[in-house]
Amino acid sequence: MNKTVLKTKLQKPIIKVVVAVFSQNKKKILFQLDNEKTFLRFPGGKLKFGETFEDCIKREIEKEEYKFKITNIKPWILFENFFECDDSLNHEILIIQSANLLNEEIEFPISHIEISEIQIDWFEISELFKYKVVPIGIKKLLNLDIESTHHYSNFQ
Repeated sequence: MNKTVLKTKLQKPIIKVVVAVFSQNKKKILFQLDNEKTFLRFPGGKLKFGETFEDCIKREIEKEEYKFKITNIKPWILFENFFECDDSLNHEILIIQSANLLNEEIEFPISHIEISEIQIDWFEISELFKYKVVPIGIKKLLNLDIESTHHYSNFQ
C-alpha cells in the first residue's frame, strides 16, 4: 500500500478505544473471536463525543458487550491500523488501554451480549503464533513490557 493509493481510496479515520485485559501474571490475555476462530481482536468500540478513553472502554466492556468489571485501566498503545476490507482501505486509530479483571474467578468463554457469534476468552500469549491476531503487527508488541504509552503503525 503506497501513500498515493491511500490518498485516493482511503475512508475517513475511525477512532476506537479497545482494551488488552491481561491476567494478573501477564501470561494470558482476553481476545474476542468469532465461532470459526477466523481471527482474534481486542474488545472495545467507537469513542463517543465527550467520553474519556476509560469511560468508553468501561461502557463497551461492562455494559454493552460482556458485563464484567475491569480495573487498573491505563493507556498502553496508540496504534494506527491501515487495512483493506470489502474493497476499501481503512484507517483505524486504536487507543489501546491495558487492564485487569476485577474478579479473575469469572468463567470464560463469555458470549457477546449483542452479537451471539462473538465471544471472549483467555489466550496464552506464548500460544498466539497459532492465530491470526488483528490489527496486524500487534502480536509482537504483546511480549514487550511497555510501561508508558507508545505510538505504532502497521503502515508500510
